[in-house]
Amino acid sequence: MNWNFSYKDGHLIRDEDGKVMGNKDRDGYMCFTKGNRSFKVHRVIYELHHGSIAKGLQVHHINSNKQDNRIENLALVTPQQNCTKTDRLGNGYYLHKQSNKYHAYRVFKGKKYSSGYWVTKCGAYLASKMIFVNLKHQF
Repeated sequence: MNWNFSYKDGHLIRDEDGKVMGNKDRDGYMCFTKGNRSFKVHRVIYELHHGSIAKGLQVHHINSNKQDNRIENLALVTPQQNCTKTDRLGNGYYLHKQSNKYHAYRVFKGKKYSSGYWVTKCGAYLASKMIFVNLKHQF
């Protein structure tokens, strides 16, 4: 397919006018339409850098930010791996009602990794991300 755009810093830039391509869909992913087809920006960017995506594989946003389509934030994974890297709440922490603190955790390959309890959401979020960074090499 003739795309007529280039990649720059996680964005697809239209050759004709230099504008960023894509709009956020209802699930939070950046998408664009060409002809009668809709494309997810992160998948197109991955394919531009690595070639076709094999059937049954998914492109995962490593930092869980669906808007961050920089190539270094994209990894090819199986659906099972994608689910283990995505928390059910999407943020890696929850409020522990008994202690009134935020519990930072990640689930990977069915095992729960905890980073303890934090007074603030921000602290728990950052601790959760650090767990994720430490597990990242296991993709």
